[in-house]
Amino acid sequence: MPKNYILRLSGSQKKELIRFMRSTKDKEEYRRASAVKQKMEGISYRNIARNVGINYCNVYDWINNYRKYGIDGITNKRMNAGRKPVISTDKNKEMVKDIILNKSPKIFGYLKNTWSIDYWLHIFPHNWK
Repeated sequence: MPKNYILRLSGSQKKELIRFMRSTKDKEEYRRASAVKQKMEGISYRNIARNVGINYCNVYDWINNYRKYGIDGITNKRMNAGRKPVISTDKNKEMVKDIILNKSPKIFGYLKNTWSIDYWLHIFPHNWK
């Protein structure tokens, strides 16, 4: 495909893409969707690659996957990949307690100085009991 190829999407596809970008919590999925959106706007593969910080060949693959499979082509397939956790639930609770009581959110790259329950639940929306 030519460099200046514009990905043409229907109105419903555009809405679906934007909705997906707003709803995904996975940064890799967001980057892929952002690349698709940029290609829809006519940006070259190399410029998209520069914008999202990856090799342009990957952008080309992402766009092709989107063209073939739609949103499914850019979602992460590996839901339970990786090795099983070796830290027990009790040890996890102790680790979380230590983080909340003794460490600043800034250490982990967040902009806040202190933890709050609302902030914690926003970052980690799990059922904490």
